[in-house]
Amino acid sequence: MAPPRRTSKARPRAVSEHQGGSSRSAPRSRGVPAPGRMSMSQYYDDAHQSSRVRTIGQFVLGKTLGEGTFGKVKLGKHMITSEKVAIKVLERARMKEAADVTRVTREIKILKRNIHPNVIQLYEVLDSSTAIYLIMEHIDGGELFDYIVSHQRLQEPQACFFFHQICDGLEYLHRMEVTHRDLKPENLLLQSSPKGWLIKIVDFGLSNTHDGGRLLATACGSPCYAAPEMIAGKKYVGPKADMWSLGVVLYAMVCGYLPFEESTTAKLYQKILAGDYKAPSFISKDVRALIRAVLTTDPKRRFYVTDCRQHPWYNIIDMPANSIIRHSTSRPEVSHLDEGALAQLAQLGLEREAVVGAVCGGAHNTAATSYYLMAKKLYRQGRRGEVGRDAGVTASAMPSAAPSAAGSRRGSRAGSPSADRQAQAQGVLNAHPDMSLSAVLEKMNMTRGGQEQGRGQ
Repeated sequence: MAPPRRTSKARPRAVSEHQGGSSRSAPRSRGVPAPGRMSMSQYYDDAHQSSRVRTIGQFVLGKTLGEGTFGKVKLGKHMITSEKVAIKVLERARMKEAADVTRVTREIKILKRNIHPNVIQLYEVLDSSTAIYLIMEHIDGGELFDYIVSHQRLQEPQACFFFHQICDGLEYLHRMEVTHRDLKPENLLLQSSPKGWLIKIVDFGLSNTHDGGRLLATACGSPCYAAPEMIAGKKYVGPKADMWSLGVVLYAMVCGYLPFEESTTAKLYQKILAGDYKAPSFISKDVRALIRAVLTTDPKRRFYVTDCRQHPWYNIIDMPANSIIRHSTSRPEVSHLDEGALAQLAQLGLEREAVVGAVCGGAHNTAATSYYLMAKKLYRQGRRGEVGRDAGVTASAMPSAAPSAAGSRRGSRAGSPSADRQAQAQGVLNAHPDMSLSAVLEKMNMTRGGQEQGRGQ
């Protein structure tokens, strides 16, 4: 059997507009790239090897990571913490129709309401006359798609470990009344963590909200992963459609190829509508039964996440030992924040009160972004205080609410000691973008010491 084929990442379109399986390009035959440090000489791509470094807000823009419908995704570097981010550039010139603006607005709204270890995090949104910049966490391990291809297929305990995480992230999204609508291995990225690969659900360009349990009507996404009711043109329950896609992902992980693939769209749709696929003999009886329960053509009878958790195959790994997540949607409390990160930011001129207010209020601003990236940095270095997720807050206290306007405004007043300190740090980082945090602090302290000595004379 052939490995799963990469599905198109071009502009979103209705399922009926896709051409069949033969139009998709072959997968790249490479494994997941190993995480590593990047020097500044490697950091900038040819487009930015000019007389001045291109920046937006607190970020230096680096090489291009990919390209979407409305622009490129760039590697970015946070000038305060030196942490990497992914910057999705949405060019206004490419948003030519009202539907484009609606889609972008909806994507941002969805990203802002979500914060979970298995969902990519949006840090902040920056604006210019030519583009909108979505500052998002940088994921270092590549796509689950490439991971499957490089391993041919996954051993069932490994697949179960990933399945747990996808279920947790998907259940969280559904609790937040978000339907993904394009769940596939290409949209599941791998982040290195002390407990192994951490799954991140990404790409919410086709997502929608099902507020109040309303039915959805648009047929969209990748045909091989689309639910029968979506293909049939019926209104559908968003979470149940996502579950069908999850069933296809599970099949791909343990089998190494897709359950539904045909040379023409018509034949592909016939198989999906009939639930016509074959499970290979080399997979276990339990996973075969779970796949069958999820790939049930009747959405009312189709397994949901809660059903999957009761299934024998789901429990082949020890959940307490292997679980990365404790999910919740509550705001974080001050007691759950990383004191080390708060202390480091205070040394750089970001007042503790402003940072705590921003993070606990669910803000997407400079203070909150700096906190999450500093906490992530300390966590990776093994110097964390109280960090239950790679973004810097315990998973039992993840924020989901709108920003606190009062909290986000404080700590940035011009002329205050905090603002002066922050401006000084910014100046040092602008002049020395590859300087470590400790070196920045040392340089700032030396400068301040000299100034104080001068005043004493």
